[in-house]
Amino acid sequence: MHVKHKELVAIRVIMTDKDYQSAILKSVPEEMLKFALDLLTASCIFQPASSINPDLLIDHISEEADCLSAQ
Repeated sequence: MHVKHKELVAIRVIMTDKDYQSAILKSVPEEMLKFALDLLTASCIFQPASSINPDLLIDHISEEADCLSAQ
């Protein structure tokens, strides 16, 4: 997702953070979706004025997926 987002930016396609988050959630495997949604919910609760950075969301999802696959 990082690479695709950078490719879109390079050709001047503007994507809001909300659009980017939506694309991330659509691409997350079903078993990781609850984790991703929980992250977004926690972010809204603890910092209601801002949203989680989409790249940070991807990083957290990737780390969780790595932990689950290692078990």
